[in-house]
Amino acid sequence: MKKYLIWFVHEHVEFRHAELQSLIELLGAKLEFLERKIDGRRLWMVDTSEEFVEPPWMIVACEELEHILNICRRSILIRYVIELYAQGESFEEVVNELKQQDIEAHDDLFKFEVEAFGRRKISREEKVAKMERLSFLPLNGSVSLKDYKHAYYIIEYYGQENNVFRENPLRVFFGRLVAEGRRDLVDWLSLKKRLFIANTSMDPTLSIVMSNMAKSKEADLVFDPFVGSASLLVAAALHGAYVLGMDIDFLLLHGRAKPSRCKVEKRQAGESVYNNLKQYGVEKKYLDVIVGDSSLPVLRHLTMNAILTDPPYGIRESTERIGTRKNKYGGLNHAPEDHYPSKVSYNLDEVVRDLMKFSAATLPIGGRLVFWIPVFREDFIRDLDRGKACPKHPCFSMVACSEQRLTTHSSRMLFTFEKVKELEESDLQKLSDPSLSLDQDQQSFRDKYFGKYDPRISP
Repeated sequence: MKKYLIWFVHEHVEFRHAELQSLIELLGAKLEFLERKIDGRRLWMVDTSEEFVEPPWMIVACEELEHILNICRRSILIRYVIELYAQGESFEEVVNELKQQDIEAHDDLFKFEVEAFGRRKISREEKVAKMERLSFLPLNGSVSLKDYKHAYYIIEYYGQENNVFRENPLRVFFGRLVAEGRRDLVDWLSLKKRLFIANTSMDPTLSIVMSNMAKSKEADLVFDPFVGSASLLVAAALHGAYVLGMDIDFLLLHGRAKPSRCKVEKRQAGESVYNNLKQYGVEKKYLDVIVGDSSLPVLRHLTMNAILTDPPYGIRESTERIGTRKNKYGGLNHAPEDHYPSKVSYNLDEVVRDLMKFSAATLPIGGRLVFWIPVFREDFIRDLDRGKACPKHPCFSMVACSEQRLTTHSSRMLFTFEKVKELEESDLQKLSDPSLSLDQDQQSFRDKYFGKYDPRISP
């Protein structure tokens, strides 16, 4: 089995392993992780301290290169993969190891790349010196920076500690480039170029990650109950799934809501979910978007392959559902005396309960539910010990929980659940168990955001 070095982009660190593991399962790839694992994560000891740091790489063994290629065709967090020829704690160790190996000779055009992670700059003279040290390799072709067939990488890792300058690297790798991830999608799917966006349109990178976590694939049916401008449906459609959405905001879905772009006073003609998918050539995967309340079981008889969504938190978008209250409208001349509001508040605990209940009824065994929940880190860490930080449901098993930091105090967690069983009579009592609810402190996210922990009010 050959060894491969998977090098990741330096963003969304908490999502790397979760995305990769989901793609391995989806594509049936057979990879053997060669680095030590702790709590399911790839960790490597830096220096001689007892602290662990998530490095920007993984080393795997694989018999079929096609498995690596398939993963890179989907992953947006992988920068590139090289066939690993040698590694060591210094460049000298790498050179000595290469001299003992039988490297395959070729007469093709090639190039060298020298990269230093965690170091501000590496001079051209240093790069050339390292390349010349490898002149013994049987690379008989000419060097070409554009029309090359092979690219060889010298990668030096200097650590990730802030304000620490190391003269020598902690680890050095050398190998041949075999695949690159889908980083081209970041610019192509940029919200700046998107025809139709809303206040809460999902970042393109995280949209692709969520679709990968949901294991969206050709001919699947993927549903978003809080669809907004359909960033998540665009990602799922690009992966071949048919997409369906729902949202309570009538004006937004009909392109009549207040524009979300800075200094734009009126939305353009044709702003719609359908045209978003058409912009990327996947309009044939679009089924429809429904103006409706996700708390009501309108689509309970459909079978979805995956449900992925970003529920509103009450910060940039209100959390509402259809309902009535005792208080009547006042001060509106056009409102009849017995008119009641059509919407009421919809707290986070209710959102999660309804979402998991609906998913349990509509997903098949093995189907995935992927969604975000905002948290205050102090509360979340405390509640982990009490077993109340993560949602629970008797039909689901939690696959992954990844954190995106928002502020010093707040984060949002991406939860991935997989359905493992159908709902049984004995499960009905479990669903009324208070332990399945989120902690009250997490339910009050909006109040805390605009209160004690508001970055505009407290440091």
